[in-house]
Amino acid sequence: MNLSLVMRHICINCGIKRYGGNEQSWAFVCCDGRLHSLYHKILEESILCSYCQKPFPSRKLYKDHHKSCHQNLTPSCSREFDWVYMRIGAGHYEMNALKAFFELNWIPYLEKMCELMGFNSENAKHFAKTCKDHHLAWQLLLTFHTATLNEMVIPFVRSLMNTNDEPTVENYFKFYKQFQAQNPNHAYLHLQYKFMPEEVKACWDNNTSFSVSGNKSKGQDLDFILEEKNKAINQYLPSGSVPSDETWRNICCNLKFFETIQEKLAEILGLGQQSDYGTKLIDISMR
Repeated sequence: MNLSLVMRHICINCGIKRYGGNEQSWAFVCCDGRLHSLYHKILEESILCSYCQKPFPSRKLYKDHHKSCHQNLTPSCSREFDWVYMRIGAGHYEMNALKAFFELNWIPYLEKMCELMGFNSENAKHFAKTCKDHHLAWQLLLTFHTATLNEMVIPFVRSLMNTNDEPTVENYFKFYKQFQAQNPNHAYLHLQYKFMPEEVKACWDNNTSFSVSGNKSKGQDLDFILEEKNKAINQYLPSGSVPSDETWRNICCNLKFFETIQEKLAEILGLGQQSDYGTKLIDISMR
């Protein structure tokens, strides 16, 4: 029920036509994990009566309502939340895809590669295989990808002997993509994105990377932005006890005020601004 209230609130703020708005008929909603599973549940169960536009959390309640209020009419209803295009956060999607890749390719390729890079003990191998450190896992993936590209050079040169094409970088990547396309395991990757209408695809592309700081090299999807916000909230929660709903509300409603005080105090004490995770700022627009 609480999730239904949240979805209706999003719907009204987005100006969805179903709830009296006049801006659009659907909207992207980004979430993952438990919320994503719960949404699919309420998508099937939440019903809107077509005659009185009254919502019901289950089909059974709708049927009871129809018998008592519209018994002389033909049953007519619709899913209340069919206006939602649920999108998994790209951050968690990336993490899960990386873990799946390591699990699938560990024995044939990655285990030996990790041994060559110093992951020799069982604990070290388990650390690498399960992608405990996402940034380190990305470095390992890039190493594997670079090595794979190098291995494809010989087949590429052999193909040039048949096609008489120039040995250019463009032709090499074209050959590499064609080789991947011949593998049926790659045929259904990004299938949903491929068949999106152009308007939906444009909306997707424009809403998958955001930068809270304004720095172009620090873009991320909404799920990771929300996690950073949760991290900021958690530092003000009292430790050693379960916070009450009132505590959550007080901190969430005054978070900006707390952060302003923290910044002013750091300025008075002469402390430098702490960068997120100690990362370097790189202006990619100048490269």
